[in-house]
Amino acid sequence: MTSKEIFRVEELMNIREVCKVLGVSPATVIDLVAAGDLPAYRVLGTQVDKQSVSYDSRGLRFKPTDLRDYLSRILIK
Repeated sequence: MTSKEIFRVEELMNIREVCKVLGVSPATVIDLVAAGDLPAYRVLGTQVDKQSVSYDSRGLRFKPTDLRDYLSRILIK
């Protein structure tokens, strides 16, 4: 296994892409982040904590795996 394989970084989604997948507004996505239901990262790579989330969401990015995990948690069976 090479170092490139070990440190493969998944492509991050922006808020518009997350809104499209969930079928919700940016405000709803921000509410999910603020509630701690959906992890988000700032463009510089630091994770956003619940108290520092604002409605200026241009700098937020989301891991596709975090979005999949969220969707699996809210799935009605």
